Amino acid sequence: MPITEFFPEARIDSMRTYIHSFATKFGVHGMGEPGRLTNTRRVLAVAEFARDQGKLDVFRTVAMDAYWMHGKNLENEEEIREISRQADLDADAAVRALNDPRYLKRVDDLRMEAARMGVTGIPTFFIGDECIVGCQPYEVLEEAVRKVKFD
Repeated sequence: MPITEFFPEARIDSMRTYIHSFATKFGVHGMGEPGRLTNTRRVLAVAEFARDQGKLDVFRTVAMDAYWMHGKNLENEEEIREISRQADLDADAAVRALNDPRYLKRVDDLRMEAARMGVTGIPTFFIGDECIVGCQPYEVLEEAVRKVKFD
């Protein structure tokens, strides 16, 4: 859905400013402006297909770059076809994976497992007894690790 249907315009501007500032701290510059909130279920099915091909990491990198840097629509079959080619996947098979029940079931099962574990956002880090939700500065994660007591 268009991002404007989910967030008021004033909030969108402040979110963009925050995201760009936060990304810059990690050396990420030149982010695009995705104008949509993407339903990721089907692209995650393609990621599961890529996992089976031993190419999950490259697919994830190319897909994230396509979305965050170039504003590509991860729900669009032609966009997925191009992303898959760049990840050295069979593009036709990747497009078929968008609706393949076995990959969709795998995605659904992973979501249900995450929900049972209390995951409410991505990424989520479980460090010791602490659950840290969202992209966090390194220092936040470092501090959580320092608190863990090892026997």
